[in-house]
Amino acid sequence: MSSGRKTGWRVASRWMGRFTAIVLAVVPALGLCADISWKSTTDSGTMASGKFTRLGAAAFSTGEKAELKLVGSEGAVDEKGRATVAVESVMRFKDGSSITTRHAGYRDPKTLETAGKGQFVSGTGRYQGITGQFSYTGHLGSTESVGTYTLTK
Repeated sequence: MSSGRKTGWRVASRWMGRFTAIVLAVVPALGLCADISWKSTTDSGTMASGKFTRLGAAAFSTGEKAELKLVGSEGAVDEKGRATVAVESVMRFKDGSSITTRHAGYRDPKTLETAGKGQFVSGTGRYQGITGQFSYTGHLGSTESVGTYTLTK
């Protein structure tokens, strides 16, 4: 092999090593998208002047459970006669980690059906840096949510 080829291979090898190091440094910082789903039930709460607080539990598809607190307000009635809602929720896990979400949707006063979309806005502990989106459907007091999230620390 000529010395020119050896030098070319060394340069290529050096650049490949640098590229690999950059990829290994950047990919974890980007975070990886993961699926998440849970069922929520609420069994107590208060409502006054269109504002409400509900307490309950969230059971995740992984088997993990969290305490749930929803704080929200009802808004205008849409064209189908459903009350619009805006909600902030906090899910607290046994290890002290938490996820805070905001979501908006509707509640049908006749069927008690509820649905909407939301975002993960913050987290603590192992959920620090959570971002992502989810949607939910169900009936007042019992909903199912599915979405995706990324942890960027």
